[in-house]
Amino acid sequence: MARILVIDDDPAFQELIRLLLETEGHTVLSHPSALNAVERVISEHPDLVILDIMMPGATGWEILNRLKAQRDTADIPILVCSAAVPDIVKARGGLQILNVEALLKPFEVDELFAKISVALKKHEPNRPGLSTGRSSP
Repeated sequence: MARILVIDDDPAFQELIRLLLETEGHTVLSHPSALNAVERVISEHPDLVILDIMMPGATGWEILNRLKAQRDTADIPILVCSAAVPDIVKARGGLQILNVEALLKPFEVDELFAKISVALKKHEPNRPGLSTGRSSP
């Protein structure tokens, strides 16, 4: 099972993700804002980060760039989530280069699990024994 860190300023979204992922056997950590988010990723070194794009203080794009630029966090898979369709669509090519998955809010639960599975499977060679919890969609 994976350790997943959710960085989102919406407590209801954090709780929803926690409930969904814990039923699949994952350990879910949460961080409520962009403030100190990179430091939290460094200290927790999760198997996956679910990152909101639209947050006060700093955007998810800024956090993503900082995580991918640092040696300690560059290999951590990231699933960016946003209701901002143009932002996600415009960034898709660059996200593929960075091995980052994208998910538009609102989303279907099966779509969330599929994106998590893809992100973790891309990273499995570096983390022996890591399981996604669900069978392939």
